[in-house]
Amino acid sequence: MLILRGHRNWLVGVAYAPQGGMLASGDKDGVVKLWDLTAGKERATLQAMGTRPRLLRALAFSRDGQLLAAGGYSHALAVWEVATGQQRTSLRASGWMLNLTFAPNHRTLAVAWTDGGRHNALALFDLEAEQPQPWPLERPGRSVIEAVAFTPDGSGLVGGGREAFTPQARGQGVIHLWDSSTRERRWGHTTEPCVRAVAFTPNGRILVAAVGRMIELRDAASGKRQDVLSGHTKLINTLSISPDGRWLLSGGNDARVRLWNLATGRERAVYDWGVGEVRSVAFAPDGMTAAVGGDRRKVVVWDVDEAAC
Repeated sequence: MLILRGHRNWLVGVAYAPQGGMLASGDKDGVVKLWDLTAGKERATLQAMGTRPRLLRALAFSRDGQLLAAGGYSHALAVWEVATGQQRTSLRASGWMLNLTFAPNHRTLAVAWTDGGRHNALALFDLEAEQPQPWPLERPGRSVIEAVAFTPDGSGLVGGGREAFTPQARGQGVIHLWDSSTRERRWGHTTEPCVRAVAFTPNGRILVAAVGRMIELRDAASGKRQDVLSGHTKLINTLSISPDGRWLLSGGNDARVRLWNLATGRERAVYDWGVGEVRSVAFAPDGMTAAVGGDRRKVVVWDVDEAAC
């Protein structure tokens, strides 16, 4: 087990570089750090020019590992070149950035945001454009998208969240799948309560969604629910699927990380790494180790196979 310390506020996100050996972590203050996992020490703290993405909500590597993006409630999103630590671009949104993810093509970034009122958006940015502009998908309407994930082939983008709080829709969640090329919605379903995290299995057939304290397994083509996994006692905030598609990690406000066998739907292990409420969990590219961050300002990296035995 490896414990990484250096953040001064709670951890919001952790993400492995696709090539392995390096981990990114971000905290509520918008501080983003790169860690050398072989040496077990900090490699760099990334600095944002102009407006820093304060009150961070999400961070993600591009699929080739060359770029790292982070965004939050300050309406600002920064994209860095990992090799140099230099900022490549800075994007502004008309509201709070709630989540983001890179497409498999390395150049497209999906960003979800809200102004806290009637304007909620999910848009694609072409980062190779001289001045990246949002390319909106079919408007989510009153749906506030808080979780995003591309299909493994990049042809689709799923967004999960909730309906804007009204007396008629209080507590109702939503999950949609859009076509990345046409920007048209393929399907949409309601859930109860809201959707906090989403992930696809590597073969693209199963969509996994954190819905309140439950985990739903859905058919990716239709969005229909196939199975439900239960075990968490409080809201689930984060999901990660192993590269071989066999295992699922989930973490939430009950301060626990749970390991699931996706083929059987059975829970294999429960971890308490002392990070407080779990905000982010991620499998390493080799599927052998994983990292978790939460309210206690530290990142814990552990050997999944060893700990699960």
